[in-house]
Amino acid sequence: MHERVRRLRLICRGHVQGVGLRPYVYRRATELALGGWVVNSAGEVRIEVQGSVSAMAAFLRDLRRIPPPARIDVMIRQARPLEAAAPFRIHSSAADDPAGMVIAPDLATCPACRAELFDPTARRYRYPFTTCSQCGPRWSILRRLPFDRDHTVMAGFPLCAQCRAEYENPADRRFHAQTLACPACGPALTWHQSDGAISARGGDALDLAVAALRQGQIVAVKGIGGFHLLTDARDEAAVARLRVLKARPTKPLAVLFPDLDQAGRSGHIGATEAAILTSAAAPIVLLARREDDPLGRALAPGLDHLGALLPYSPLHHLLMAALGFPVVATSANRKGAPLCFENGEALRELSGLADGFLLHDRAILRPVEDSVVQVFAHEALRLRLGRGDVPVTLTLPRAARPVLGVGGQWKNTVALTVKDRLVIGGYRGDLDHPQAQAAWAQECATLPALFGALPRTWACDAHPDYVPTREASRLAMGGGFGVSSVQHHHAHLAAAIVEGRCTEPLLGVVWDGTGLGSDGTIWGGELLAWEAGQVRRIGALLPFALPGGDAAVRDPRRSALGVLAALGEPLDGPLARSLGYDAQSLHVLTRMLE
Repeated sequence: MHERVRRLRLICRGHVQGVGLRPYVYRRATELALGGWVVNSAGEVRIEVQGSVSAMAAFLRDLRRIPPPARIDVMIRQARPLEAAAPFRIHSSAADDPAGMVIAPDLATCPACRAELFDPTARRYRYPFTTCSQCGPRWSILRRLPFDRDHTVMAGFPLCAQCRAEYENPADRRFHAQTLACPACGPALTWHQSDGAISARGGDALDLAVAALRQGQIVAVKGIGGFHLLTDARDEAAVARLRVLKARPTKPLAVLFPDLDQAGRSGHIGATEAAILTSAAAPIVLLARREDDPLGRALAPGLDHLGALLPYSPLHHLLMAALGFPVVATSANRKGAPLCFENGEALRELSGLADGFLLHDRAILRPVEDSVVQVFAHEALRLRLGRGDVPVTLTLPRAARPVLGVGGQWKNTVALTVKDRLVIGGYRGDLDHPQAQAAWAQECATLPALFGALPRTWACDAHPDYVPTREASRLAMGGGFGVSSVQHHHAHLAAAIVEGRCTEPLLGVVWDGTGLGSDGTIWGGELLAWEAGQVRRIGALLPFALPGGDAAVRDPRRSALGVLAALGEPLDGPLARSLGYDAQSLHVLTRMLE
């Protein structure tokens, strides 16, 4: 007795493009003798499958168990009329409206590529740009949508015959892998001396970088989303020199560990922390420091947590395997300037900071800082969105007109509404530096262009002196769009509501000291009632004077001094002196409060 045959159309939405879903679907359908096809289309993957009921059931079970980083959030099933039997196929990506597309973030090296990297019999043994359909750069190398090789910087590296065969072989894990490369046809390393001159290429370049780090030197290394400055984390003199050169005397420095075991010697790693550190995002994770941490306290002065990350690219795996010890990994930039991501820029801007440069010729189009995560109550709390996370795509309750959110003055992030989705870009940092402002303006132009969106409204902070607010107002006069001002604390609450998908009335507790209030003064913490999109202030911290106004944002001691003054404490007393100001500075600040 023949089993009944049926045909289904499946519309899959979520993280479904650029993450190996089509090859996975092809292999499972072929193994189950199903006919049909799969195609990328307008931010979703469409599948039609035809075959026996039992094979179809097995296929659907497998689809619900797709390996990360692919993720299906929504699957729509539609019955379709039977067609003539035909083998399963992968169709070329449809040239659809980019506004409907979802972009995958940059992905850390998968276990299979990592194993191949250290296999002497493998064709890509020790090749620092090894990737497959499950890993490698995505967002940082994308020129335009959809995510196909010709639309990325990899278009400049034509596939050799062997790579082409892998790309076209459905049984190979590099089937339709858009970042596919090998030593014969892909990017390559170069080592540059402190004056910028090239002194080695390929494996020799890597060896010189390792030697420099072993000698306590500072090395600029080009990663997936930008440059790091690396130095031996065990060498107190090297760390102190890096701090002086970066004008970063006390801020915590992240540490790149060779493996989970070494990271665990410095910080407490539970199951949740381990899963995050080894995930496809591979962020910096804040670990509670051990009392017997072998690394010096100078890495994070006065703090009981240490930022730790593991190798996330083949280059970093090779580098750390050769070193065998942890290194400081801090963003490569001058104080206040944005992250360096272009070769020429790094050689110019980091001259005098780095003793050597480990570069490669795979261009970075979209600079991305490292993501930062802290585990709270066994849940990952994203403190900074960056590599491995961005662009973040959230589904909205309904479609909305395009709006560009241009962010605030500090810890800036740009976001865009596209149809029924909110697309959040990467962390842009503080906008006090002219180069940071130029990078912000570039993001405001390129993010809408990528999705073919034309925002008629730019949403900005209500503070008129913030760079995004000022620039949005200036550009609006000749740009054909309007500006919508949003009170700072309302924006914080709205972000939490969207992220938490809240729909019921709620009380928002926003403890933040930089919100310009309706009376023209800086408001501190507020209690905000929210219902059906309306916000009402129902409570707040008592006001107090801020010596220097917004300068208190950068120096919280000023806020403490203002609180002491409001409480009637003497500003020449022991509490005020404990803030660490010298006599002259304390006198000036006291005069501001009079």
